[in-house]
Amino acid sequence: AGPVRHDFTPREASVLQLVAEGMMNKEIARRLETSIRNVEKYVSRLFIKTGTASRTELVRYALENGLVE
Repeated sequence: AGPVRHDFTPREASVLQLVAEGMMNKEIARRLETSIRNVEKYVSRLFIKTGTASRTELVRYALENGLVE
């Protein structure tokens, strides 16, 4: 099996990186100049696409699969 492929949008990838850096939704929304509601939607989509159920699982998954720096 090769590397895991994900079809993240550029925005989802940005949100994933910021979640991995420990930022909360409010901080991410401010950084990306969007609403908290939009950030919540991106995080929910990331949970679905990665099969995770919490921010901690999401970050672990992202690190294990080389999705974040």
